[in-house]
Amino acid sequence: MPASSNPLLWIIVGEPSGDALASVILTALKDKYPNIICQGVAGPLTEHAGEFVSLFPYTDLCHMGVGSVLRNSVSLMRRYRQTIDVMHHQRPNLLLTIDCPDFSLRVSQAVSALTQRVHCVAPSVWAWRKRRAQTLRKKTDYLLHLFEFERHFFPQIPCFWVGHPLADQEPPNQTLFWLSYPELSSLYPLVCILPGSRVQEIQRCWPIFKQSVETLKQNEKNLQAVVVTLPEHVKIFKQEGYITVTNPLLKNSVFANASAALACSGTVTLELALHKTPMVIGYKVSPFLAWMLRRLVTTPYAGLVNILAQEMVAPEYLQNNFTSQNITKALKSLLYTSPEINSCHYFEKIWSNVKTPQGFAATSAQVLARILGIVENASYRKELETVT
Repeated sequence: MPASSNPLLWIIVGEPSGDALASVILTALKDKYPNIICQGVAGPLTEHAGEFVSLFPYTDLCHMGVGSVLRNSVSLMRRYRQTIDVMHHQRPNLLLTIDCPDFSLRVSQAVSALTQRVHCVAPSVWAWRKRRAQTLRKKTDYLLHLFEFERHFFPQIPCFWVGHPLADQEPPNQTLFWLSYPELSSLYPLVCILPGSRVQEIQRCWPIFKQSVETLKQNEKNLQAVVVTLPEHVKIFKQEGYITVTNPLLKNSVFANASAALACSGTVTLELALHKTPMVIGYKVSPFLAWMLRRLVTTPYAGLVNILAQEMVAPEYLQNNFTSQNITKALKSLLYTSPEINSCHYFEKIWSNVKTPQGFAATSAQVLARILGIVENASYRKELETVT
């Protein structure tokens, strides 16, 4: 599709995490190319960055689990048809999809003859459901992936490593946490507890996390603990007497000062690793889901930090091994030994998988601009043709 003086970029995101990613991409893109017009389905951050109003509330797409999807199937199908009809009317120069693959990639496949398509965040085929790598070529034209090693899993599609936004954060203010909580002291060890972002995770993980820390406190009289959580969950932990942190800047300061962290498996383990915070990973799912995952998951690790390092740099205690005895012992060990996560070897391996020279936002914006034809770059176009 030839370049336009006012190219139309369509965006589809369906989750808060995707809203955050899309917003920083659009901020970088429109800062350099203000003539780009944005439309689509997105959250408030992306709407503000792209200067548009979402076609419909992006929360209409936020459904987790088969039951929720089935209950809302009629509404989802209506939104699917609405999205395609509007795109055919507006005829965008490029479609950018982020997360929510069951909806966004279905739309992307339906408009393959209408526009160029880019999907951001590769499906985790290195962990489970490898067949998705083979079918992705029909659903999008280009892939922006966050981790360097992911390129090798998608040989049939042009891939561009853009890095992970967590690697672009400014160094934390080390003193911010202590200034915010003068009742605590930097002279004593601090344990940071991250019991999950979803209610189901908290219900399964928090009792074990709490018991482990309380047991440790009986032997370590000066041990301090703080819970990092979302605003909507603060009440759960405050009523049990725990200091809670929700502010992102304050959270980073906690990570930088923590002697050890106790975390659910997830992206937060990468965030802790980039702050060089030693951690213990604990997680539990329902017996049925655990049975399913044992047959689907192909990676030997659950924690993202271990997957990136290709080593067990953070001990994992899952399912039946997720006990207060195991967690307490592991936390105590971290408080009195030099953890492997601080090793330059492991940190560099993780860092090299998530950090691009220009950073996530600038790299992603540059790729989109070149695909749109705004930037003429012979070497880049040659690379596109070669990969294709």
